Amino acid sequence: NILSESIFDRRATFHVPAVVSICTELKPNIFTVLLSGGGADKGRRTIRFLTDKRSKRCDQLQSNHSLAVNFYDEAKKVRIWLQAISDLYNRDEAAFKAWFTKSSDELALKY
Repeated sequence: NILSESIFDRRATFHVPAVVSICTELKPNIFTVLLSGGGADKGRRTIRFLTDKRSKRCDQLQSNHSLAVNFYDEAKKVRIWLQAISDLYNRDEAAFKAWFTKSSDELALKY
């Protein structure tokens, strides 16, 4: 499907979704991410993207795990909007595996 293909194809439009989190002041915060194909699991309905543990985003995600993810393909006029729960990995087995792809900090979304 279009979402599964976008996880592994960096040229796919859905490879760069917008993610909305709630910051510590309870205001929405929107950011664009690049999906990390190494952690996608269709059976568990998870996708992954990387983030820097020094960023404010990590603090936000530790205080409120609720996210929304918006995928849009302008050419196909297709939009997918997901409600998700985030899991932040740092200095554990999941982060160690991710280190060999791009970074040691990896965020898995369950939608």
